[in-house]
Amino acid sequence: MGSAVPPCLPEPRWTNEGVEMRVVLPGQRLIRAWWQGRSWRPRTLRAGSGWDVALEDVLDLLSRIDQGIVTAGSVREHLLAAIAAQVPPGGCCPTCAQYIQQHQAALVLYEQQLARSTDPARWPYAIEDITLHRATCPRLPRWTDEAAYPGTLRDWAHGLNEVWHWGRAWRVTREQAQRWLVEHSGSRGRKNYQVCDSCAPDLPRAVLRLA
Repeated sequence: MGSAVPPCLPEPRWTNEGVEMRVVLPGQRLIRAWWQGRSWRPRTLRAGSGWDVALEDVLDLLSRIDQGIVTAGSVREHLLAAIAAQVPPGGCCPTCAQYIQQHQAALVLYEQQLARSTDPARWPYAIEDITLHRATCPRLPRWTDEAAYPGTLRDWAHGLNEVWHWGRAWRVTREQAQRWLVEHSGSRGRKNYQVCDSCAPDLPRAVLRLA
């Protein structure tokens, strides 16, 4: 029951749903596995996240372990080795590889805004489209919600999260809010912004002098 990387027969098959592969485990047990890249926050992921194995295969493997044909450790090693060998650096397919940098940038922005949303004292305002809110406004979409996460690289590359940025509210400092309001204000009191009527944020004095 060695821990060598098992053969995968045939080569992984790429589909719109992800990757399908067949793996020969210890004891010559052939199982099928599918990778769909499902995940939420990377920090919550465990080894094997995003992979599915048929329930009948799982039950059969448990039976073989009970009978002493294979050990749980050897099955685990073979499965993880097969996964590591079959998922490419891009995480899915050639299309995904084209979007690695864009997806990474979205993840950085997400982590940034997530951190800011938990510190309203430092980031007291939020800008949602052309509306200024207090950072604590109950109407704001929450960056802690699952929907705020950009998703996996596969989700991003294949257009499943193409409207991810919609509905987001960017947390900013007082100085950043002031610059934004000035940029959206014209002569004679004309303005291209609105203030949330729920949280009624105070406006920086420099903006009030524009009227």
